[in-house]
Amino acid sequence: MKCHGPKGESKFFVSYKERNKSTNIIETYNIQIPDIRNIPIEKLKDVLQGKNNAGKIMPTYFLSNEEILAIHYYLQQINKKKK
Repeated sequence: MKCHGPKGESKFFVSYKERNKSTNIIETYNIQIPDIRNIPIEKLKDVLQGKNNAGKIMPTYFLSNEEILAIHYYLQQINKKKK
């Protein structure tokens, strides 16, 4: 909830500076946390379990299928109320 917010919305996470090796110019990059309010359950499982997630910021969580389903259900219900 800290990164995505209590309803799974997108948020600014961090910005960092890096020198472009070809131009030698320092560039600023912003990382935005993606919106997960409408993510399909299979995609949520893959992300939480670290599948196809190499090099991404999202950590791997060791959750049961029931826990992942509960998170998905919560996100669907909390966002359904405010529409």
